[in-house]
Amino acid sequence: MMCQFRNDVCVRCGKVRFNNRQLCGNNHLSVTDKVRNFVGAAIDHLAAGMPMCDEKEIARRHDICLSCEHLKNNACELCGCPILRQMGYVSKLAWADQRCPASKW
Repeated sequence: MMCQFRNDVCVRCGKVRFNNRQLCGNNHLSVTDKVRNFVGAAIDHLAAGMPMCDEKEIARRHDICLSCEHLKNNACELCGCPILRQMGYVSKLAWADQRCPASKW
């Protein structure tokens, strides 16, 4: 089913539009989408000089993700990034230049 967006929020499922994805319901990103999103974030992170968050900010972001409606199976269903604290610094949670696709951090 296709989303019907109004102000970047689907009137059918309530999902926020991200990377022009238009699927409703149980929208699972393909492996290709996940890789594309991560590689893009990694390239942006490198270009920004690889700024890192401190432990307090990483914990704050992690706590926000744990309570988010877009967290499914320890991953963000909007961008596909894993939300596992033990991943350490290979994660958008630790990269200071990165933002949540739902604008929560």
